[in-house]
This record gives sequence, C-alpha cells and structure tokens, in this order.
Amino acid sequence: MRTIARKRSTLVVAVLTVLFSAAGRRALGTELLINGGFEAGFQGWANHSVHFDGTPRSAGVAVAYDQSNTSALQLSGVVGSNYNLRVEQDVVVAGLGGPVEVSFDWKVTSKEPYYGVNYVLIDFRSAANAVIGRVIYFDTSNPNYTLDYFRTWPGNGPPENAYFGMRKYNSTFDWEHVSVSSANLPGLALVDVRSIHVRLNVQNDASFGGEMFVDNLSVTVLDDCNVNGVNDALDIAGGTSRDCLDNGTPDECELVSDACPYLPGDINNDGAVDDRDVTQFTLVLLNLNSCMCSVLAADMNADGVVDFRDIRPFRQTVRCELNLAHSLHKPVDEVDALLHLARELNVELDLAATLNRNERHQQMSDMPRRRN
Repeated sequence: MRTIARKRSTLVVAVLTVLFSAAGRRALGTELLINGGFEAGFQGWANHSVHFDGTPRSAGVAVAYDQSNTSALQLSGVVGSNYNLRVEQDVVVAGLGGPVEVSFDWKVTSKEPYYGVNYVLIDFRSAANAVIGRVIYFDTSNPNYTLDYFRTWPGNGPPENAYFGMRKYNSTFDWEHVSVSSANLPGLALVDVRSIHVRLNVQNDASFGGEMFVDNLSVTVLDDCNVNGVNDALDIAGGTSRDCLDNGTPDECELVSDACPYLPGDINNDGAVDDRDVTQFTLVLLNLNSCMCSVLAADMNADGVVDFRDIRPFRQTVRCELNLAHSLHKPVDEVDALLHLARELNVELDLAATLNRNERHQQMSDMPRRRN
C-alpha cells in the first residue's frame, strides 16, 4: 500500500467503514459507535438509569418500533417518580486522525412542564478524562437549564470554542435530523481525544413523564486526507481533487513517501506529472535511472517493483493530469501504450526505439526495477 504523506492516528477499537446509510445521511468515513441504529437491540449500549436516590431503574427503557425510524431507542418516563432514564456508550480511541461528524435523529413526544430535561450528549475526553469537547441537544422547560449551564455541567466542561449546544424550550416535536461537524468545535484538539462518551437521557421529575426517541446515532471520522474538512469522495466527485489513479484517494494525498514528496508519475520529481516524465519513466523501466525518488514515483501500482504492469496506470495518470481528451486508440500491449503516449505528447523515446518490441517487452517484464 502506498504511503500517504500525512499523519493519521490509529484507532484502537474495532471500527466499521460506513459507505452510506439507508437514508443517505451519514458521512463517508470510519464509524466509531456500535449499533447506533439499535437494530441489534442494546448491543454496545449500557442502561445506567437510576432513581434520584441512586438505586437502579430498568423500566421505561426499550427499543421500540416507530413508523418513521424503525428500531429506535425509546425512553419513557412515568408520572409520579423521580429518576433519570439513561443509556450510554463509551468508545476508546487513540486520537482522531481527521474531522469528525456527529449525527442522529430524535423526537420528543412528552415533556414535563418545568423541571425535566431530555437530552442527547456527546463528550470528547482526554487521557485524564477531562471533557475537551461537547455536543448537546436538549429540550427543557427549566429556565435555569441554559446553554452555558450545560457547557460547564457538571463542573468539568470544555471551553466555549469546543462546545456546540442547541436548546429547545418546552417543546414536543416529530423526528428531526441533527448533524454537527468538528468544524463547529474549532477549539477541540482531535489528536488529544482518548474516549468518546455518548449519553441519551430523560430526567423525570414526578409531575409528568417525559418521553424521547433517538435513532441513527453516528460519530464518524471523515476520510479527509487533504484536511480541508470535506470528505475525500466529495472532493473527487465535486472536482476539487483529482483521482487520476482511480483509487478513491485524492491525488494530492498520494505522495510516494515522506522522503520523496512527489506524486506517482512525477518521475523527474519537478512537482508535476506531464510529458517531461515520459522519458524518465522509460529510463526507470530499462534500469537506466536508479534515483530512489524516480523509482518510487514510477511504481504506479505500488507493488514494490517497476515493470510493464506500471505502464498503463502511468499512461492513465499522465493523460488525466494533462486533461487529454479520451483516446480512441486501444493499445495492443503495454509497450504500444507507452509509445502511443509518447506520440500523443510529441516525446522522443530514442532509447526505447533502439530495441525491437520483443526485446523491450522482455526487459520490462523480466528485469523489473525494484524499489529500494
């Protein structure tokens, strides 16, 4: 696998690569939560519901069918009792290697008139378990439960620029989708995150029973190798980035190594893939250019050797980078592909022309230039 010239922290938990969700809402990247849609019941989640005196409570917590969002978590309070219905999940990480998107769907069907609060909380914590970033959406009728109250609660909250909150006042509402990016938390140092705590909570204060549904919870580390805050696939689809190797990675992230910060195909190491690389590519194939960075850049398929199998991806990359129109020419073999590219670009391949087709093909296939 080609070395991507960027620093990426390694997650120390098993993760799932999310390509899309049924609703098309989740971001492309690495999903950190387990069973965020509750399709597997409570797998990955812990019920920490308690009465105000500290004794556990289990009633009122269920995975329920809903016509809009199947398999949603349902937290239902009961009139005449004081307690917190609380379902939580903790994820351990070793820093986050890219931007993060938090998303979920929720609705509130019953609300206490004053004391109670329903909320969805996502905390980003440091190695010392300090809250260094927070996203919270809450619904309350208590005027004391302000946005700033939930930033500092319970006394170890994040700085203002690492906090994103949304407050609804005494509301009941149907399903709403929420999506918050780490761009909304500019003060959050992603590399310092060591755990993520998710809490879904209904606080019931006796007078009425609050009820909340939550579904499609997702905490996703975006595939963002160029660190522009946009998913790589969207960069490519939107034309912001090229993908001349057609491997799903923006070309600007395909530097062949830290020591050789050049794109695959930039054989002369001048910072561009163009007609000036064709002759040098041929020299590497013929073992007449052994410069380490040239050899690395000529290994187009990143298999550790430079041989005839690199010719077609080299041709594809050069034509892509130069915005050449689609070619109707169908090469009969790899050598023909290279010679036709040279003719397209008016490049003299004198060295290659001195060998007949069979000799060239044998030298390119049987005597590959190995990467050092």
